[in-house]
Amino acid sequence: QWLAETPLVELLLARLAPGSPPEAQSNAADILTAIAHTQPSPLAFKLTSTTSICALFDHALAPGHAVLVPILDVCCALVEPRRAIQPQEQPPALELVARAKVDAVTAIVDHIPKLVTLLSTQQEVVLYMPYGTLSPPLGRMRLKVVELLAVMLRSGSPDAEHNIIETGATKLCLQLFADFPFNNLLHHCVVALLVAGLTRNSGVMVQHLFEQCRMLEWLIGLPVEVSMQPLPGQEESAAAKQPLRAGYMGHVTQIASTLESFTMTQTAAAEDEQQVSDSGEEPDSARATGNCETDAGQEEGSGERGGAEPMASSPVSEDGTDEQANSGVASREEVARYLVGHGGWQSYVETVLHPRQDLENTAHWACGRPAAIDPLDVDSDFPDDNLQDMVGMQPVLYHRYSVDNEDDEDDDEDEEQQHNPFRASTFSSPMLNQGMTSLDINSSDPWQDTQERDSAFDFKPQEGEQGEGQANPDDPWQD
Repeated sequence: QWLAETPLVELLLARLAPGSPPEAQSNAADILTAIAHTQPSPLAFKLTSTTSICALFDHALAPGHAVLVPILDVCCALVEPRRAIQPQEQPPALELVARAKVDAVTAIVDHIPKLVTLLSTQQEVVLYMPYGTLSPPLGRMRLKVVELLAVMLRSGSPDAEHNIIETGATKLCLQLFADFPFNNLLHHCVVALLVAGLTRNSGVMVQHLFEQCRMLEWLIGLPVEVSMQPLPGQEESAAAKQPLRAGYMGHVTQIASTLESFTMTQTAAAEDEQQVSDSGEEPDSARATGNCETDAGQEEGSGERGGAEPMASSPVSEDGTDEQANSGVASREEVARYLVGHGGWQSYVETVLHPRQDLENTAHWACGRPAAIDPLDVDSDFPDDNLQDMVGMQPVLYHRYSVDNEDDEDDDEDEEQQHNPFRASTFSSPMLNQGMTSLDINSSDPWQDTQERDSAFDFKPQEGEQGEGQANPDDPWQD
C-alpha cells in the first residue's frame, strides 16, 4: 500500500519512453511484469487502470516498436497473472482480481486492431536455419501478438471476441501457422487461440471459424511434408534430398483430436436421450457426472487442489455471476453440426487421425522390451508384499529387476563368503591369542629364534618348503 501511494508506477512507465536506454527500458518492463503477476495488490490495481495501459501502448506503438515485445508481456501478465489465489483468501479478494482483469481487458481491447496490422508486416531480414532459409522470419513481435490474442480470447470478453473477428486476426494466424512449419512456439499459441474459440459459448465465434476461416479445409489441407528454401550454395544438394516432415503435425493432431471430442460428446448425449426415452431411468453418463461433481466438491471443501490448472480463469460478468458454468454447451453442439456436415471430415478421421493417434499412444509402445506375458505365469507363492512394486511393470520384467526377490543381496554375501579363501575363520581368535602370549615382548633381540617364532604360530612347513634345522644360505637372519 505504501508503494502504491508513491509515483513508482508512473516512473517505471516513463522509463519506457523512446529516449531511455535499452537496458532501462528492459528493466522497467520486467518490473512492471512482476507487479502485474502480484494481483491482487495495490500496485497491480494501479497498473490495470486505463491511464496506465494507454501509456503502455503509446510507448509500444511508437515508431520502431523497440519496447513492443516486453510491453505485450506486461499485458499478458495483467490478463492472466501467474500468482494463484490462496485458499485462505476471502471472496472479496477474488472479486478484486476479477474486477482488475475486466478493467485490463477493456483497456487493451481498443488497441487490438493496431496490433493485428502488425501480423502482416515483414522484417527485411534473412535468417539461416539448419533446415533452410527464412526470408523473412516470423520475429518475436508477431509471435507475441498472437500470444496476446489467445490470452484475450480466453478472457471471455465479448468485446475482445468482436474485435478479433472484425479484424480477421484468426485467419492471419492460420496463415502464419502454415507459413512457418517449424516454429513450435507459434503453433502452440495458434492452437491455444483455436481451442479458446471452440470452447467459448459463442455461436458467432464458431461460425467465424468454420465459415470465414474455413478451419476444416485448412486443417485437412495442411501438407505433411514441406520443402524449405535452401541455404545459399546448397541448392543442388537440397534438390536431391527428401522433403521434411512438417513440424506442426503434432499440433495438427491435437486440433483434430479436440474437434473429434465434440462429436463424441454429441454422440454420448444422443445415446443418453435414447436411454431415457426407452427406460425412463437416469443415464449412466449423468450418474457419472454427478459422482464427479460430488468428488470435486469434497476436494474443494478440503482446500486441496489436484490436477492441472485450467487454461483460462472463469470469466465473471458485471453482476458477479460465473459465465463459465454453462459455457461450451451451445458451441459444442454447433461444432458437432459443422463436423457432421463436412464431406471430408469423417474420411480424414478414419484414414489419418485414428492411425496417428494409435501411433502416438505410448501405452502401445514396446520400447525394446519383450511383449507382456500372462500374469498367471508368476508363482502362486509369490509374496503379496511386492505387489505394489509391480504396478506399471510388465510381468516379464519382474525377475529382470529382482522385484520378486528381496533376499538376493543377502544370498550374494553368503555365497561370497563361501568362495572367499581369506575368510575370517582362517585365523581364529584362540590361535591369535596363543601366538601373542608366546611372544617375549621384553626381549632385547627383536629377531627371535626361527624355531621359536614358528612354533609360536604352530607353523608346519608344507611339502617342498624349507624345514627346521636346514640351513638357508639366502636367509641373512639365521640363528
